[in-house]
Amino acid sequence: MARFERGQGTRRQVWEISQVGTLVRAQEHLGDYSMLPGFLQCGSDLGARTEMEKLVSGWLAKGFVPADSQAEKLVAASPQPEPEKTGTSWPLRVDVQVYNESNGFVVTSMGMAGQTISEGSKRWLKSVGEGKLIPLTLVSDDPINVRVVGGQELAEQESQEWVARLEWSLDVPDGWLALTGGAVLTHEDYTAEDAYFEAYLQTISVPPGRYKVGLYTYLPGLNADAVLDEFADRTENGQPFGAWWRETRGGEVFPSWLRQRCVEDPSIDPGHESEWEGVEILDDEELPETIDFLVHLTVDPEPGKFRTFQEPDGWFPSENGARRPDACPRGLEARDLQKDSHQIGEGNWVYVGEVAPLMTSLATSLLRGGPLPIASSQLAHLYGLARFCHPYAVPQVVAEGEFRDLQGVGESQRAVVLTTDRRIDLYFSNDEVPDEHQRTLAEMGPWLSGLPVGTVWELCCGQNDPRASKEEHPLGFHRYVGRVTETGWIVEASYPAVSTPVLREALELAREVEKGESFTLRDEGEAGPVRELTRRNHNLWLGEHEAVVEDGSLFVSPANPDILQVYAAAAFALRYHDTWPVLDHSADD
Repeated sequence: MARFERGQGTRRQVWEISQVGTLVRAQEHLGDYSMLPGFLQCGSDLGARTEMEKLVSGWLAKGFVPADSQAEKLVAASPQPEPEKTGTSWPLRVDVQVYNESNGFVVTSMGMAGQTISEGSKRWLKSVGEGKLIPLTLVSDDPINVRVVGGQELAEQESQEWVARLEWSLDVPDGWLALTGGAVLTHEDYTAEDAYFEAYLQTISVPPGRYKVGLYTYLPGLNADAVLDEFADRTENGQPFGAWWRETRGGEVFPSWLRQRCVEDPSIDPGHESEWEGVEILDDEELPETIDFLVHLTVDPEPGKFRTFQEPDGWFPSENGARRPDACPRGLEARDLQKDSHQIGEGNWVYVGEVAPLMTSLATSLLRGGPLPIASSQLAHLYGLARFCHPYAVPQVVAEGEFRDLQGVGESQRAVVLTTDRRIDLYFSNDEVPDEHQRTLAEMGPWLSGLPVGTVWELCCGQNDPRASKEEHPLGFHRYVGRVTETGWIVEASYPAVSTPVLREALELAREVEKGESFTLRDEGEAGPVRELTRRNHNLWLGEHEAVVEDGSLFVSPANPDILQVYAAAAFALRYHDTWPVLDHSADD
């Protein structure tokens, strides 16, 4: 593993990179915090080496230096970095992605960096009124795609399709427009030397001055659905998306985002539900990136005018300037989207959850009752137990043995298989949801069944957060350790400790739920407590779905595998809370 460093102490930024055959692995560390590792599958060993050298060249250009002998060798073989381009391109039209883990998006200037201002304070409100900050509420903490247009008019589609608009003024005296996830530049811990904050920041060079800013919201972006729902509630002017498109766009082909929504929920295209039966859901990589927000910069005609800003929480509401366009929007497709500096590089990088290192302090115990025989496909059911405990648990499989003759499983955007002669690490893409992880584990069952006799395997499950593993009873953290024997796979030990009969019974519940149809109740009296616990935890999501008991089993009507999952999680919690701690929202004030 080659290491490259920049900075010192808690502000030290480290990149690690290595090559295993045709795979490149890279990971960034910011002080004590580690970003998700990324993997790039290349066509050949030489292609992987070339990609490594390109990455190293980019890091050198950013001021990183080699920190070990392996890194020094890579530097000697890598092309010299090109000098960074400077200066302003104007007029301007650029698309950028802003990484975000907050419920706010701020448009400001780098001149505000390091000026600690508490959100919602008098100084904060004054700064917004003076055009130093434009803070917009977000409905969730996802990354956002932003188009910045400066010194020119909006294109026709940009002018027609917005669903919310905020008009304000902004000072950019230093010539660096800053777009941030949350208010990182004015956070009390912000320092320019701490690379952690770079992850939530995009900067764009513009002519210094004061601007009139139009901040527009677009479908199918982050705030758009909430904006349209609020607008419909206020004006009684709403319509399912499919019907809206057909009424206003005639026979035009549905855009990808709307096609995807209709496949997932045909009811939004009333009268045409049957047309969506059997239509394949597109993978994320097949869907074009679309713009969530557009920042339009024009010269402020009243540069000395300040305004009063009095939003009680200090943020403009998401529905500010809401409207329903005359025609259903097509959506703005991003062009040459520039992603944040903590994306590793170009290409189909797969960022993975890595939970095995978090499990080292969680000691396993032998199953009480002896080893439990399982099929390799039942790893998916073991992972299902962790999902019952915490909905965002992720898996990782580790195997050790003799793998020289093992045939590979090929490329995948859902998982990464890192294989050496003695060890296999199976990671799962962070872009996928737990349902996909479980399906991937099940699909890999035939390949896993080919692991040779004597292989020692381990399934690690947990939240992809080091802090969660430090809890006294960490939720969703499970370890299952076993071997491949002459007669098949066996589970020998686990964390938390469990008896063989209990584990066998819990696996049967996970197997039933995987089918998505029903699960068997222990007795008639169990249905009531299961319904009650599900209602306390998930009442907002149940909608019109009801739990129906028939012939000793619980069904969901109308049928819905996701809703069945939450009822099963309630049954799991009631049955096995003494063995496995389970997330209980109803116990959280």
